[in-house]
Amino acid sequence: MSHVNYPGRLVKKGSQGEAVQEIQKWQEESGLIPGGILEPKSWEHMFGKDIPQQVLSAANSNAGKLIDLAAAKTKLAKHVPQSVLNELDICIEKFSINTDLRIAHFLGQCCYESSQFTRTSENLHYTTQERILAVFPKYFKKASAAEYTRNPEKLGSKVYANRLGNGDEESKDGYKYRGRGYIQLTGKSNYNACSMALLGNTKLVDEPDLVSAQYALTSAAYFWTRHKLNETADKGNSAAVLQEITMRVNGGTRGLQKRIKHFNHYYAVLLM
Repeated sequence: MSHVNYPGRLVKKGSQGEAVQEIQKWQEESGLIPGGILEPKSWEHMFGKDIPQQVLSAANSNAGKLIDLAAAKTKLAKHVPQSVLNELDICIEKFSINTDLRIAHFLGQCCYESSQFTRTSENLHYTTQERILAVFPKYFKKASAAEYTRNPEKLGSKVYANRLGNGDEESKDGYKYRGRGYIQLTGKSNYNACSMALLGNTKLVDEPDLVSAQYALTSAAYFWTRHKLNETADKGNSAAVLQEITMRVNGGTRGLQKRIKHFNHYYAVLLM
């Protein structure tokens, strides 16, 4: 929207400070997305009537508008690691993750999947067979899980053998092509497809550790685009959209509330 009077003050696009923070707090307490923007649902909730058409038009005027890369990086600088900012350019330019909504959805999912951008490689170090059985129940019988404790290479080689383009357990492809990146790229065939998309060659198949070292975010962007998640993100900021994206990323709804929280945070940062 272009502007709205809120408790004696003028709140408009680009506003910051106490008024916007109060709107965000009220939205969160009301079960709405706390973006600090009075979109239709917030307007109806606050004023008990439909948002006027002229205000609705103004509110939607930037929907789908391409983001300014430099401005986005400046806004995000204090909220993501430098390594994320370093890869953001290619995610925006090559994979069209290039609107406020798309970036907020993308970063929110990556943040959750990587424990707030602290993990770029799958941890296969399990200290008990009970934990192995809980995580990989269909690959083990209780009597045979013990030998895979404290042995990531042996465990990865088994649980990812003969699938995702990997060879058998003896090939150790399962461990070599274990999950890496912020949305974990897993399996030789996926490494090959991602490498061709990013680099036009098979370098990531030959040097898979590069995914975690240099392409943690862009490999996630490859996954994002391959699963057509930009189109889903364009549907908006509702809980239903966030759940749909989470299902595509996670295969379920694990951590949905935290994913919503991460999305809200990045969306608010980008809209300020």
